[in-house]
Amino acid sequence: MNLLAENIKHHQRPLVEAEPLPEGSKLPTSDGNYVYNGDFSRNEIQENIDGSLPFGTGWNFVHVPDFGGSGSVSIERINNSNFAKIDITSAGTQDYAVQLIQIVPMGKGRWYRLSFDAMTDSNRSINVKIGGGAERGWTSYTDNFKAELTNEVKHFENVFQMQKDSDAFARLEFQLGLSTKPVWIGNVRLEEIPAPEVDYNASKEPLPDGNHIYNGTFDKGYIDRMTYWNFKVDGAKATVSIPENTREITININNGGNYYESILLFQRGIQLLKDSEYRLTFKARADLNRTIKVAFLDKEGKFNYVEDNMITLTKSMQEYTIDFKMVDQSDLESQIVFKLGGSNANVYIDDVKLIKTSNPIDYSKLVLYPLKNGDFSSGLDMWKPYPNIGDGADSTITVENGEAKISVRNAGPNPWSILLNQEGFKMHKGIEYVLAFDVRASESRNIEVVIDNAAYYRYFSKVVEAPAGSQMKHYEFTFKMEKDEIANLKFLLGKTDETVPYGLHNIYIDNVVLEVKYNMIRNGDFGEGTKEWIRFMANWEGAYSTFNVVNGEALIHIDFEGTEFWSTQLAQERLKIEKGKTYVVSFDARSSISRKIQVIIEQNGGAYTKYLEPQVADLTNEMKRFTFEFTMNNDTDPNAHIVFALGKIDGNEFPLQPHDIFIDNVVVEER
Repeated sequence: MNLLAENIKHHQRPLVEAEPLPEGSKLPTSDGNYVYNGDFSRNEIQENIDGSLPFGTGWNFVHVPDFGGSGSVSIERINNSNFAKIDITSAGTQDYAVQLIQIVPMGKGRWYRLSFDAMTDSNRSINVKIGGGAERGWTSYTDNFKAELTNEVKHFENVFQMQKDSDAFARLEFQLGLSTKPVWIGNVRLEEIPAPEVDYNASKEPLPDGNHIYNGTFDKGYIDRMTYWNFKVDGAKATVSIPENTREITININNGGNYYESILLFQRGIQLLKDSEYRLTFKARADLNRTIKVAFLDKEGKFNYVEDNMITLTKSMQEYTIDFKMVDQSDLESQIVFKLGGSNANVYIDDVKLIKTSNPIDYSKLVLYPLKNGDFSSGLDMWKPYPNIGDGADSTITVENGEAKISVRNAGPNPWSILLNQEGFKMHKGIEYVLAFDVRASESRNIEVVIDNAAYYRYFSKVVEAPAGSQMKHYEFTFKMEKDEIANLKFLLGKTDETVPYGLHNIYIDNVVLEVKYNMIRNGDFGEGTKEWIRFMANWEGAYSTFNVVNGEALIHIDFEGTEFWSTQLAQERLKIEKGKTYVVSFDARSSISRKIQVIIEQNGGAYTKYLEPQVADLTNEMKRFTFEFTMNNDTDPNAHIVFALGKIDGNEFPLQPHDIFIDNVVVEER
């Protein structure tokens, strides 16, 4: 029996309410173009140097002195069409130092096609975006569309959906700075188009959170909330629904048929990579105790990559976990299949997740520390201060006593009126980053910290308090990048909100860190059970212990700890500890009795040279985090190991009564 070889169900188009355009929006031309004079048939381009003049409905040439941009614009005829030629005399410090701009309307939920022709005299790139103005925080409505220009006219198109709130005064921006090479632009069109058809069964990249399952919570897209899912009944009677009050997929079964395969719920386009390990989790229940099966099949449903997993459901919603390794060749169009037939008991499923648990990331190819001079030890080197963005703010940005000092006399009207930036560093898709910094102020106020790209698309944004006084407040945030990007870190120090004082006040920033969250320990949270960890006990001297994982924590039950500190151990090998580098070791631990343990990083064999000398952690019955730091003064060791020494430690009674030790969240990272 071949499963799922044909398309079973064709869903209706998703219910996405397209809002009416806001009052006051430009009307399109007779041929549907929201760009007026897009063919430059009229030499009507307003010189709007700093963008302070009303933009009107036509073209504006903006070259902002605050960013060092300057140039001129004229009309030239190429291939029987008029083009705007932008000659750039000063490239400026930003893409947006030189811009060609027109106001256009954007309606939430609507689809658009932006198209244009462009060239240069050799090779260069330009950025093109549609976004909000200052009152919208310069929010991007499109991805940062980069057009690579040559000395021949090329046609460019970008299709997108407006997903932000409707804006009658959005800005179509051709950002031409950072190069003095001239640019010719012509035949510019922005037109509304029908929503494109989407193949929901096609191969799908994992979501930003790593989940390979789309709409695993059954609350996305279509009016029936079944987007990305398919349902098939063969020799049975069943229907599927997703009630508004539960948002659980409900399989109502009148006749379950004779086989598990009689009723199928499945999703196609799952990317399974050879030799990668995966964990499937989902919640499920049934009206009566019953079994279902879960399988991973190829596109045609002929080959099963993982032997069917039998799952026993009860009346209570429970989470189920299936771990497996893809031992066959990679399949970017596989499918997950829930086999629900063979019983008349209704089934309810929710929160389906498929996460790749093996770590294929080659950290040697990443920029681990993209931000430089975060301690301001080299003054403002690598930083770009903007004490006045050009809207009336007034400040001075200096370094004093190793801290960035921002003396604010007038905060200006916007958060970005005063900026402390570091720009143009590389960040990587799917990688977790840690952003940390210290801040204080002479008067308590809020500031905003942002990581964005050249089109102002924000990957991270947070408003935090800068407390008054001499004591710095430390902030630390973790986030994952959605895509490879040349990014910028910005401290927005202008008029953040009503907390900003009037008149003179100072802000101090120090110890800014942006780094890849890179744990040298594998399975440090024990989410993969005991994998990668080694238990040792000197049983010849009577030491005896057991090791397993309970509720996501390592549990070492010790009947007798042995006569030496090393008699009972939990360890992990294959740590590369490099000469001259500083490392931080941290972990959570507790014990059913009060006792001491040691943590050590050392040579794995030979003289057992200690790189991190034995550090004592005093355990109680409350989980506590312990942190130790060391610098590697020996030659690089590619196979060091970390040891939790749980044997006879000085300061403990001997022998100890039988007890349990719990360890979790083990991290070894380079400082």
